[in-house]
Amino acid sequence: MSVAIILQCDPSFRNKASYVFETFFETLGLPFRIFESSQHVDKKDLVLCYGDASVFSSRDRTLFIPSSPQGSSYFRTRTPYDPGRVTWITWGGAKLPILFSEATRQENVLTTLPSGAIKISHDIVASAFYFLACWQELTLKARDQWNRFPFQGSLQQKLDIVQRPVVMEYLQVLHEALNMLCEGDQKQPISIPLWPDGKKFAVCLTHDVHTLKRWSMASVRAEVRLCGGLVLKHKQPGRGFSRFARSTLSVMKGENPVAPHLVLEQEKRYGYSSSFYFMTGGSSSFDPPIYGNDKASFKQAIDSIEQRGGEVGLHPSFDTYNRPDLMAGEKARLDQVVSGSGFGCRQHDLRFEHPTTWRHQEAAGLTYDSTLYFAEKIGFRAGWSLPFRPYDPDRDARMRIWELPLTVMDVTLSNYERLDPEKGFESICAILDAVRRVNGLFVMLWHPEFGVATPAWAPIYERLLEKVSSSEAYVGSGKQILDWWRARLKQLEERNS
Repeated sequence: MSVAIILQCDPSFRNKASYVFETFFETLGLPFRIFESSQHVDKKDLVLCYGDASVFSSRDRTLFIPSSPQGSSYFRTRTPYDPGRVTWITWGGAKLPILFSEATRQENVLTTLPSGAIKISHDIVASAFYFLACWQELTLKARDQWNRFPFQGSLQQKLDIVQRPVVMEYLQVLHEALNMLCEGDQKQPISIPLWPDGKKFAVCLTHDVHTLKRWSMASVRAEVRLCGGLVLKHKQPGRGFSRFARSTLSVMKGENPVAPHLVLEQEKRYGYSSSFYFMTGGSSSFDPPIYGNDKASFKQAIDSIEQRGGEVGLHPSFDTYNRPDLMAGEKARLDQVVSGSGFGCRQHDLRFEHPTTWRHQEAAGLTYDSTLYFAEKIGFRAGWSLPFRPYDPDRDARMRIWELPLTVMDVTLSNYERLDPEKGFESICAILDAVRRVNGLFVMLWHPEFGVATPAWAPIYERLLEKVSSSEAYVGSGKQILDWWRARLKQLEERNS
């Protein structure tokens, strides 16, 4: 038995609705089929009707979700969304924003109809699509000095929801409605577990590698630029001058720890594997020194990571985000030194353009990306905390590449949010709990050199590993997470066939 999803919405929105339902039902692990009419529906099937429900008005095993005409018409254009249109509903003890709805906020979110069917009162599908497809990035022209989509001015900032995975909460509404529909049913659809071994959520540990050794002539120049940035750009003269003094003393003492090795040793104590993203190119002033010139250390670091079960991925340089030639060239260079080609990436300085960068990564043969994130604020740029395939607005379809959305970056806490280490750790724990509540994926970016350069923050990564070890989390590298997710989807495809 499966769920038959009938799209009775506006034809211009059908592919977009399909994108949301495919993402949702693959996450739920429930067998499903999508149709545009009811003629192929099996009597044994549960029916989910999105849009005009008149055909199924007397059917009991049916879930109705209204399709908002406002939503369908909105997505025919690329105009900024007016946050004044939001309807706030109460769900799970909190206020949940619905972007497109003809219902009132007083109306029950879930209603049982006289026929026994269930109705979701609000169009959670169009709302989910807005966030999951990163639609606002197509409508708002504001960009920061690195041409990144900024948190300031985003809908997440205006609604104060960046640290809530709101699309996962829409999914929870759908899941609860399906549970109500199947209550007492002896033939409920059997779902596939979300994570291995009954784990409640997952943690992906990742590292962008900017240097193999702490100090060289090139890295000293980079450190001077960074300290200057703290003083001039981030307006933190105390931190900038203090860091410069510590770095100068470290150079004079001849301290030169190998950054990736330190993180590997920490993770080894907990039996964890992680992802290390290496650079193989870059000529911009924003790119760190290319450690590839030190070929022996470069290969030694890669071999050490792979021998311990970690993933070596690509850290595409500053200008690759809209340069397919550079992206392909850097991917090809890493192919020559790693043991396998099925690896992922994260863009340097999180420089990313939707959907251009995903297209270039996909064309280069990268398996996944893990860049999607607001550099200035920890949280959920797409309102989602699981692997997903991005939406291509020009093809009106899903891409092949996968996204493992980033959740927390170390320098967001220290440089952008200006938190001290203790407050930073509290923020990490709070968002880790938010991910756990929705059974999601927490992706951490900890730069290997971060704890070396900022000693006050050095204990924080160890404390995170300790906290994760006492939780019910499945922990792995990006590749391990995605391998599990794809194997899970293969099981689902076999059930659907």
